[in-house]
Amino acid sequence: MGIDISGAVECHLPADRMRPKSHWTHALDLVLAVPGRPRSFGALFGVRYDAGFAALPPARGLPYDVAKKTRRRFDATDGAFAATWIGWQEIEAGVDAEQRRRPETVAPSWRPLFTIMAALATVHGPDAVRLVVWFNR
Repeated sequence: MGIDISGAVECHLPADRMRPKSHWTHALDLVLAVPGRPRSFGALFGVRYDAGFAALPPARGLPYDVAKKTRRRFDATDGAFAATWIGWQEIEAGVDAEQRRRPETVAPSWRPLFTIMAALATVHGPDAVRLVVWFNR
């Protein structure tokens, strides 16, 4: 049985007249930007990958302030496991370093996602964009 990845890109929105509290919002379903490829899962998250280096983010679970839509998607996923998240700044630093060290570890299938996240970071700020993921069988 294979393993699949699910998740979302989230952006942090500040409080304003319409929203009295700042919050994270679900910006994009991961499936729209990244086709399922287990080898590329491992390069970032350490699931089904034994290349001998640690995953970029530690196992963090879902963020305590996860977007409501992302939480609903997670709760609706049968057999969800290994939830974690990583901020855009961490991705940018970690992927750049790992790609210089071992270019084969960052799959081309992830590049569209990184382009989208970089664009969102330009709009919202690099510390206001994150990727939340989980896996299921």
